[in-house]
Amino acid sequence: SLSAEIRRMDMILKKYLAARSDLPFREVRLAEVVQDARQLLEGARKQAGKKITVSVDPGLGVWGDHDSLKHLVFNLLLNALEASPSGGEVLCRADAGERALTLFVEDRGPGLAAPVEQCFRPFFTTKKNGTGLGLAVCQKLAKAHGGGVDLRAREGGGCQAVLILPRRDPGGTGARP
Repeated sequence: SLSAEIRRMDMILKKYLAARSDLPFREVRLAEVVQDARQLLEGARKQAGKKITVSVDPGLGVWGDHDSLKHLVFNLLLNALEASPSGGEVLCRADAGERALTLFVEDRGPGLAAPVEQCFRPFFTTKKNGTGLGLAVCQKLAKAHGGGVDLRAREGGGCQAVLILPRRDPGGTGARP
């Protein structure tokens, strides 16, 4: 049944996050995370004739695990790339606050095809071959970092994914948030 499948996926995610919990969180350069995620999409991006423009200050650091954050940003960039029209551009930029960083991933695609809360539900997808797990995983990973992820309609059309991450270890211990 669907609910059994959702429970199974939740277990896999919990195991994934638990397995990562022995990796001490540390200061991670956000620009490097974005660059690594972008690199994974280089072939798909070129083939689709689309552009990914990144504007993230190389000095900006967040508290977390590089691989988990790379997975998260990869998912957001992939969604934006897939939603973009042919020849389109995905914009990825960061704003630094005193306590948190906000990463924006914007596309000029058709916009949200469903209410935001539905988009984060496991197995909900509007893509022909989608699993409906990308955004559910993103949300779990963001929460594991003491942050969050949201989707908004972009002014002038398209969608804006908003990822908020704490700037430094909230406990000051080097442990997970």
